[in-house]
Amino acid sequence: MEWEELIDTFLEATSMVPFLFAAFLLVEWIEKRGQETFAGALKKTRSAGPVIGSILGCVPQCGFSAASANLYAVGLVTPGTLLAVFIATSDEAILVLMAHPEGIPVIGKLILCKIIIGVVAGYLVDLWNQKYPLGKPKRIEQLCENCHDEEEGIFRAALEHTAKIYVFLLILMLALELLMEFGGAGLLQELAAGTKLWQPLLTAAVGLIPSCLPSVVLAELFLQGAISFGAVAAGLISGAGVGIAVLFRANPDKKENARLVAILYGIGAVCGILIQLFL
Repeated sequence: MEWEELIDTFLEATSMVPFLFAAFLLVEWIEKRGQETFAGALKKTRSAGPVIGSILGCVPQCGFSAASANLYAVGLVTPGTLLAVFIATSDEAILVLMAHPEGIPVIGKLILCKIIIGVVAGYLVDLWNQKYPLGKPKRIEQLCENCHDEEEGIFRAALEHTAKIYVFLLILMLALELLMEFGGAGLLQELAAGTKLWQPLLTAAVGLIPSCLPSVVLAELFLQGAISFGAVAAGLISGAGVGIAVLFRANPDKKENARLVAILYGIGAVCGILIQLFL
């Protein structure tokens, strides 16, 4: 791995710090000072969660997916809202497509598909969750069960949580960068060379890799003609950037996390195949 790639990985991880800190700061403030006020506001806007989540998620970076995973882990957003953000997240793929003239025409179609799918899937998941809960009820206090002092400032507590997540993400992203460096991208291209109809099954799985790198690889493969539009859409629908890694780090219920990831994969694969067939 070259120094430029190490620096890019460091900068990518660092770019998420403001989003992580803002999410943790909000949670800390609610826990210590504003539970009643925020609870009322959240109740009024909760029904619009999947719509808001899909719109925020389509911004080309994965900071919102990381922040939404933190908010979900303490019960501030619904599973449908979380998945809406994950589905709409495109990471750097949009920027890669914008950098190539042949990729520009598909950007609007891709973003529109992801927003619509995020909204519809978000509401369906929330309806399902009301009858068949995906996990146990959460409370904000879970975040600070291991904090040393409940009276310490909210800024210090938010910084501590942000630092822990940041170190975790940086190590993970460096490991994934090394994996792609030593043949991962080439192997993906060889696997994707098979029957185009079933490419979404593979690319949806690739999208689950908790990093922003897979979205870049998928966009490049699409521009090279190695995978179809349905396949790149499947990978970007299931691709939540580092959001999945933050979810597993912040939410202790691993079975619940696994269910959410399985739903995310299913949505990406099925929608990718449908897009392949009809678009």
